[in-house]
Amino acid sequence: MRDSLPPEVDLWAGGAGMGRVPPLPGVRVLHDLDSIVTALAEKRSRRRSS
Repeated sequence: MRDSLPPEVDLWAGGAGMGRVPPLPGVRVLHDLDSIVTALAEKRSRRRSS
């Protein structure tokens, strides 16, 4: 899936099943609600910087 998306599109995945999946290049794994908040803040910060 990552290869079919433009590089500027973030691909995030989460949920209990992601604990069994090896790290995937270009995919950000969100382990809990706090990591979602952090990911959103980082994305917004990058947008303001561009």
